[in-house]
Amino acid sequence: MTAFQDEVRSAIHPPYNPHFTDPPLPPPFQPLTIAQTAFCVLLLLLVTDTSFLLIHLAWLHMPGVSSDLYDLGRDQGHAEFYQYAKYVWGGSLLLAAALMRRSFTCFGWALVFGYLLLDDAWWLHERMGNLISTHVQLPQIGEMPGSALGELLYAGAVATLLMLPIAAAWFLDRPYWRHMTRHLLLFFLILGGSAFGLDSLDEIFPSLDSTLLDSTEDFVELLCVSAMLWVSLRYVTGAPIEFRQIRPSPAGPAPDSI
Repeated sequence: MTAFQDEVRSAIHPPYNPHFTDPPLPPPFQPLTIAQTAFCVLLLLLVTDTSFLLIHLAWLHMPGVSSDLYDLGRDQGHAEFYQYAKYVWGGSLLLAAALMRRSFTCFGWALVFGYLLLDDAWWLHERMGNLISTHVQLPQIGEMPGSALGELLYAGAVATLLMLPIAAAWFLDRPYWRHMTRHLLLFFLILGGSAFGLDSLDEIFPSLDSTLLDSTEDFVELLCVSAMLWVSLRYVTGAPIEFRQIRPSPAGPAPDSI
């Protein structure tokens, strides 16, 4: 073998050097931030919400889709079990944050998610509304029966009780968590307002399209719970919404990521 052939062979197959390591390959893209990852989770939730709406519309208008489990408003239907899962995710996330962050605000909102799960699964406000109207003579407003007014009174009382620990945490917790409460409260009010407002419109004005109102109400509930889950995820992981507008807490910086 000539010297030239030896040189070519050594260039193609360099001798082994135990002290030589290849440089790490650069990543093909920058990793996502916490906020971007939370947005991806929100996108998945919204796509799933919309998919259930499209399946519901197919059930309404396509003769081949006959099972009422595809109905958005059906108790124990597919969409309702998906809603149960979101309640469990939100409550578990906030309960874990309450223990790890020592946050009373997270504990209060975990109770809200837990109550929403029990209310949907056991029809609490419907049962309590009938019970109240049975023992108390409630006036009838237009076509709305007394049981509907009883449901409204019960829901108002429960919402007040649920807000008591959150209101206490407003003064006890760090200011960081107040911003989470503002965002969660917004979607919580939209959730309750759509549920009772559209139901009341359907009962007071029976000439309105009840199918459209019911579908709108159920879809808004799906969207609101998804938004509440997204807000909880953002704040628990230390990526608050509109971070630039949040002033530093005198008790210390925002909590670290889990």
